[in-house]
Amino acid sequence: MGGEKHAVLMYGPRGAKPLDVWVEVFGLVNKKQWVREYMAGKPYDPFEVDEIFKEHFPTSLSDLMWDFLSQNTLTYAYANSVDWGYTLVGREVPDYDTFGEEEKQRVREFCLAYGLDLPTFYAAIVGEYA
Repeated sequence: MGGEKHAVLMYGPRGAKPLDVWVEVFGLVNKKQWVREYMAGKPYDPFEVDEIFKEHFPTSLSDLMWDFLSQNTLTYAYANSVDWGYTLVGREVPDYDTFGEEEKQRVREFCLAYGLDLPTFYAAIVGEYA
């Protein structure tokens, strides 16, 4: 694992997911539809949609996520006990004592809008994983 990593306090929903799942949760990409259009009538195994998507999708999922989360003043991080391919989303909390109700409410509204668990504080790791 290359790159510098450090621990942070986050406020967001618990539950890590791979980036390709997050982009679907947030409605940024519909994997099944994208693969159907990409394959354009060529036969493919429907159980291989995830593999085809990961191999051929032309845009960086990391860039899609970063742009989307940045627009919502959020970020993503990694859980210590989960595979590096799984990410958590939330708001980085630089100082617990000054993290106000307004900031918490914005994250709560985001979670409700996307059907995510209500947010909580948790420790996570930020930095490059590759």
